[in-house]
Amino acid sequence: MTAARRLSLDGTATKPMTQLTIPDGLGCVTCGYLLKCLPSDGQCPECGTPIARSLRGDLLELSNSAWLRKLGIGAMMLAFGASWVIAFAVGFAGINMAINGVVGAPARPHPPIAEWVFAIGTFVPAGTWLAGVLLVTTIEPRWRSWPGFRVLRNVTRGGAILTVVGIVMVIVSRFADATWAPILSRIGALLCWGWPAAHFGVFVHLRLLAQRIPNASLVRATRRAMWGVIVALAALPVIGGAAMKRSPSPAAWRIIAVVPLLLVGMWCVGIFIRYCRAFGQSARLAAANACLGAGNGPSLESSQ
Repeated sequence: MTAARRLSLDGTATKPMTQLTIPDGLGCVTCGYLLKCLPSDGQCPECGTPIARSLRGDLLELSNSAWLRKLGIGAMMLAFGASWVIAFAVGFAGINMAINGVVGAPARPHPPIAEWVFAIGTFVPAGTWLAGVLLVTTIEPRWRSWPGFRVLRNVTRGGAILTVVGIVMVIVSRFADATWAPILSRIGALLCWGWPAAHFGVFVHLRLLAQRIPNASLVRATRRAMWGVIVALAALPVIGGAAMKRSPSPAAWRIIAVVPLLLVGMWCVGIFIRYCRAFGQSARLAAANACLGAGNGPSLESSQ
């Protein structure tokens, strides 16, 4: 990088800022207004933010602090949803053991109150998870017009919405009459296949953001957790089948089969909490950088 292609610390430029190239599709870091064909030493005509702020590097601490706080809330909701699922699974397994025993006894029908507990315990984490997905996949204002980000966001959100709708239909089918119950259950199970798209989309979003913190260990942990959930799900029928051979009780193999999912779920909760902290720290740094002066710092062109 030559001196002619960077900004000095006092905001002056050895190369006039009006000669800096604004990439196609780059929006204002604050409001997302397209900056193409505007002078790089000017201001956003929409919100008045100096264009120099949008031309700085791609680190999260140089991004919009409000957007980063939204990401932090989304990561917190993902952690809460996963924690609720873990606590609910352990609690429901305990109820199952109390009703049917661990081994030797055939499964008995749950009392009506158990069905309502199951429904509420499923709705709450599903709704929280959906809200977290919607927040985490919010596009940064300055890249809002880039089609690649929109496609990834829409696929992720679409998969999450289909999954939650499917979960709702499956739960409703437990209270429906004999005519509608199988129909709702099958349609809901089919819609739940949107989960893989949402799962991979969320973790891809998080991994891309971790690269901008930057945090290499968090990038590796995110990749491992992304595939760990899939491996745990694939192991469910294998572990469950092995448990069924040793015990005729459905309660036994259900409890044993969910152990890998619980372990991976706790792992994911820890990762989401790490993201929540990282986004919060980046938001504080971004707010401080915004107060220091809009024109200071390296340009996007100098980082390439």
